[in-house]
This record gives sequence, C-alpha cells and structure tokens, in this order.
Amino acid sequence: MRRAAISTAIGMYSVWKSNHASWETAGCKGAEPVIGTVNNICPAFFRGNTFRVISDDTAMIRVSAYNEWVWMPVRMNHSDLKYIRKKISEGWACKAPAAEKAIRSL
Repeated sequence: MRRAAISTAIGMYSVWKSNHASWETAGCKGAEPVIGTVNNICPAFFRGNTFRVISDDTAMIRVSAYNEWVWMPVRMNHSDLKYIRKKISEGWACKAPAAEKAIRSL
C-alpha cells in the first residue's frame, strides 16, 4: 500500500505542478490550481498474512475493524471467477487482490 500511496502522491504533485506552470504562463488568470486531496488508495492483500482462499468462491481478508485486525469472509462474484479462470488458462499469473472503494451517488 505504501508504494501505491507514494506513487499516487507523486502523480498528484506532478499534475499540480504542470497545471500551476500553465496557470502562470497564462498570466495567473482564474483560480490558482490546488493539489487534489481526494484519492481512492486501497491496500493490496498479500497471500498468507492478509488474504486466504477458503473455497472456490470465498476468501478471507484481514481488515481493521472494531479496533483490531480481524478476518472477514468475502464472496466473489460468479462473473469475476469466470474471468479469473479464463485469464489463468491463458497463462496469466494470479496477483494480490486489492480493495476497491464503492463510490455512490447521493
């Protein structure tokens, strides 16, 4: 997670620096660009210490909940499993899964 967070921070700074340079070149017209603070950095789960396959469609992930680290079951969608099996049969290697934030409209 640290590498992903660092990489994202570098990218956010790079975009800000470019936007700021363009803003200065344009004569400082409009609002000054600011560095974005919203990001969806989520951890990767590594096999053994944070991720365990329990059955064909269920895994356990280790998450921080209730002020401690607990194992929670996660069921995988049938369509996702079908896609994963297809890619593995094509020679792709399994990578560490990553969490994904669900963004909902209000």
